[in-house]
Amino acid sequence: MEENFITGLAEPTDIDFAPDGRIFICEKAGTIRVVENGVMLPQPIYSVATQVTNERGLQGMALDPDFDNNGYIYVFHTLPFENRNVVKRLTMAGNGVVPGSEIELFRVMPMWGAWHNGGAMVFDASGKLIIGTGDGTAYTSSQNLQSTMGKILRINTDGTIPTDNPWYNTFTGEFRAIAATGIRNPYTMAISRLTGRIFFNDVGNVDYEEVNEYIPGKNYGWHHVEGWLNGNPAPDTNYMDPLHVYDHQYGCAIVGATFYEPLINQFPAEYFGKYFFLEYCEGKILAMDPDDFNVSEFGTGLDAQYNNIETGPDGKLYLINFAKGNMARISYQGQNSAPVISIHPEDRILAVGEGAQLTVIANGSNLTYEWYKNGNLQAGQTQSFLALSNVQLAEDGDEYYVRVTNPYGNVTSNTMTLSVVNGTRPTVQFLNMPMTYVAGDTIPYAATATDSDQPNFTPADFSWKIDFFHDDHSHPILGSTSGMTSGEYYFGTFGEVDTNVFVRFELTVTDNSGLYTIATYDVHPELIDIQVTSNPPGVPINVDGIEGTTDFDLYSVRNLRRTVEVPHYAIVRDSLYEFVDWGDGVDSLVRIFSAQEDTFVLNFNGIQEYFHATPTQGTRTVFSDTGSAQQFYREQYVPHIKENWDILSPYPWDNPPFLADTFSVRWQGTIVPPVSDYYTFYLFHDGKVTLQVGDSILLQDRKSVGALQEDTVGVWLNSGDSYLLTLDYDHYNYIARVELDWQYSLVERQTVPFMSNVPLDSPEVILDVNEGIKVFPNPIREDRFRVGIPWDLHTGSVPEIKVFDMMGRMLTDVTTAQRQEFYEVATERWPAGIYFVTVTMDSETYTIKCLKN
Repeated sequence: MEENFITGLAEPTDIDFAPDGRIFICEKAGTIRVVENGVMLPQPIYSVATQVTNERGLQGMALDPDFDNNGYIYVFHTLPFENRNVVKRLTMAGNGVVPGSEIELFRVMPMWGAWHNGGAMVFDASGKLIIGTGDGTAYTSSQNLQSTMGKILRINTDGTIPTDNPWYNTFTGEFRAIAATGIRNPYTMAISRLTGRIFFNDVGNVDYEEVNEYIPGKNYGWHHVEGWLNGNPAPDTNYMDPLHVYDHQYGCAIVGATFYEPLINQFPAEYFGKYFFLEYCEGKILAMDPDDFNVSEFGTGLDAQYNNIETGPDGKLYLINFAKGNMARISYQGQNSAPVISIHPEDRILAVGEGAQLTVIANGSNLTYEWYKNGNLQAGQTQSFLALSNVQLAEDGDEYYVRVTNPYGNVTSNTMTLSVVNGTRPTVQFLNMPMTYVAGDTIPYAATATDSDQPNFTPADFSWKIDFFHDDHSHPILGSTSGMTSGEYYFGTFGEVDTNVFVRFELTVTDNSGLYTIATYDVHPELIDIQVTSNPPGVPINVDGIEGTTDFDLYSVRNLRRTVEVPHYAIVRDSLYEFVDWGDGVDSLVRIFSAQEDTFVLNFNGIQEYFHATPTQGTRTVFSDTGSAQQFYREQYVPHIKENWDILSPYPWDNPPFLADTFSVRWQGTIVPPVSDYYTFYLFHDGKVTLQVGDSILLQDRKSVGALQEDTVGVWLNSGDSYLLTLDYDHYNYIARVELDWQYSLVERQTVPFMSNVPLDSPEVILDVNEGIKVFPNPIREDRFRVGIPWDLHTGSVPEIKVFDMMGRMLTDVTTAQRQEFYEVATERWPAGIYFVTVTMDSETYTIKCLKN
């Protein structure tokens, strides 16, 4: 049951429980509030100067594991005028902070923009402080080990750095604090008090929201990866996939983190130990099993913008709502329980003649409602709301409450008071505000108010709120701030790169009688189109952390700083290319520019055929059982070795089922190195493996010890030579996963492709263009293609047309009874890759190489 517990908070950001049951709540503007015995203390216990525009402010808090004895509280907030975050330690005594006890422990590097601060903090099992920092909109910082942004940091409680941190002996100074990399915006995090496992939520960019498990030394992929890796190249050998992801059709942002491990278990037993988190826009609580990572919806239909969640010692879940400034709690009532009211009717001030709707939200089954006015039952008012209309002065001071009943009991709401005044609401007029903005603009805002009952308003009557809207959710820029009739907001040149954005100015003006008016004014961005093309098209490219390929149109807010990163070497279709320049002579691989209408033409030089995108060239033979007991089961053609059967088997749905444990696999096929170089092979597996390339046995009977591991071996290979690659794999338990990558001087790590055993410079695949035989379209883009033969070549026998794949297997034989100018070949079941078309006439054979995308 959802119950509204505490109101009157100002943009709460974090929540934590003291061992004695007190609840500590952070507010974005820099204050900490305390709830004791169910009542919030009238004054904050702590206040710190901080920057509050956009996502900056007091973002995180953690109580020391030994809080009962040392009173330590750790806070994460933005330093004023510096656009960087800091971690401090405070000392509590009773319900106050000891004067002068504030100690600065760690300063995070300055951010580019005002977004993606992070702020999650917990203590690990060894008592070290774990800190999540956002990328500050500088997406490249997440992979940069000389930046403390986009990381998980680990420090001692006095600010020193533990000597067992992953990179302690590699770096010096603040960078020794880095404990994990590749993170975008870790706003919330939780530790299991029973297992010591730490999960953190990474707020996504365009596509996915993630739940991750913190493991020291791991790389979580951002900005190269968002969501699952899904067979794409990992950024490095430390990469770790998320435990759970969801896309933006399901929700907009993942927030809130808690393991349900209370001292008093109030929920059904199956929820104990689950990891609870929130969907910010959709008002959902989700529960994830930390063992198998299955996720279910625990609660739906809640208010949007609940942004944090914590398990109370009483077994209830406590949630804070950033927008509404309240704390709710979720309890388990069972099927046969009396109603619980979560939202009570609120006091209202109305002008004569106005109307309003009083509302109650209650939880329970078979509910009925009875509304009372001044203690008298209102006949026929049996809904969860009560409509008031055309109120008069005589009703001023009327009191209303509602009784909610079901077969198991009843509950009565708080009493609300109706105030009726003889007046009008203020009329708001915005003054000279722009309709659009570009990045780097200072947006002025101003308004006046008029009211027939009040000739003059003071700045104290005005309260401004500014929000940045992105898709279907918003980010706070300025919390409710009174005392001014005008101001300015600077829209920076770094920040959200999506174009579905705008800035909303919300003004509340209240007159002397208490009547108020809320007015809004939206300012939308000016958008421009940047054309990014390349020669050849189809080059992999990174735009502000998003992987894609050319050619495309880059839509952007004008003047916004954009970052485009191109590879030094790129594999496009069947060739290896080297980057030359951007079409204007600039040859840097990373280009940061202010978005204007422009065209970039990326130039590449082709340096070597590669056949990276070939179809099924190798074989995968699967056996039941392992070793001498293995028995042939099935064989399949494959383009590479990249399997992840998880806890299943290669054929789990066969009848009878192919068992998940104790099977073996052999991959075999030809590899052709594109250049002569030293090649490093990366073999990621959990079973026993033997890897042979040509005559060299690189690994033999290499067995993992009950967990996934990566073996790294190297060998010199000559350009254009064909090498037979054989990989034997025995699986016996745990997760069935096998991936084989390679890396050499020109190209970063990628999957090893099986290729043709025909030498790359084989003369028989080259056609004398003067003969005029054509395959079109080439590349083949449809479910068929044509072979065109000029009539002057039809001098003798009817042409015989055959198509072979890269392994030399004939796929089709086209024969006709008479000569034709065009011959059609169906390809609807062919995978993408390279094929050879042979045309035989009068004892002459012509071969044409073609590509299917």
